[in-house]
Amino acid sequence: MKFIFLIVVTCCFNVYAQHGSCFFLSTNSHINIFDSEDSKNVFAMVKQDSLKENYYSAEILDLSLKRYKVRIMSATPSTNSNAFIEGWVDKSICHIWLWEMLPTDNIYIFETPSLDSDYQDVSLDNYHNIALPILDIKNGWYYITLINGEKSISGWTKNVCTNVWGSCEHGNPYSNTP
Repeated sequence: MKFIFLIVVTCCFNVYAQHGSCFFLSTNSHINIFDSEDSKNVFAMVKQDSLKENYYSAEILDLSLKRYKVRIMSATPSTNSNAFIEGWVDKSICHIWLWEMLPTDNIYIFETPSLDSDYQDVSLDNYHNIALPILDIKNGWYYITLINGEKSISGWTKNVCTNVWGSCEHGNPYSNTP
């Protein structure tokens, strides 16, 4: 009976939080939370505070052309760390850190969100502390654009860290390395 309950809970969570997660790059300013994907009605706001080290993270639950539906939670250990709010935020505030794979310090940028698609092996030697906006997201794949001078590289990757501190474990985020 406990085994069946665990499967049901796991399946429900995976369906609900199917897209991915992000952090908000905005610091010391209010982040508007809208009640729908196309509404101008701000029903709540959160504010990250770098002085008090009060930061938020978000699970991306749904997406539209300009906004993500998110579940916002405190990323800072506190007594209210289990509290959350759900609503829509502008896509431009949802960011990820690019995260290289050891020992190469490279990331893979795929043409489509699939391990079977063509990819580029991109060195991060010329990039440091790269926080990028999420342009699109599909089942844990993040669509990003890297710009270095006049050259830009766009594509899908799983080489990301989604916490505000960028303190994720190094490793290979792909089950099958290309």
